[in-house]
Amino acid sequence: METSTILTVLATILPLLHLLGIASAIEVLFRSASAQGAIAWCLFLVIFPVLGLPVIVSHRSCNPPIAKERRQVVPLLPGYFFPR
Repeated sequence: METSTILTVLATILPLLHLLGIASAIEVLFRSASAQGAIAWCLFLVIFPVLGLPVIVSHRSCNPPIAKERRQVVPLLPGYFFPR
């Protein structure tokens, strides 16, 4: 392959990977268990999408999201609601 062909392929693939990384980072904001974990995953996916996307895809298939369970509201006293 010529150098110009390789550069053209990279110029096409890398921006697409960064867009996928940003989209995955937005999804991680809604699925993570803690604020620290969400920030770490988002930074990893936005800065290093080539490394982060395979990791998040394999992590997603092994661990179901727990954010819905975390955000449920439990009534402790009548009229008062505290997040779980």
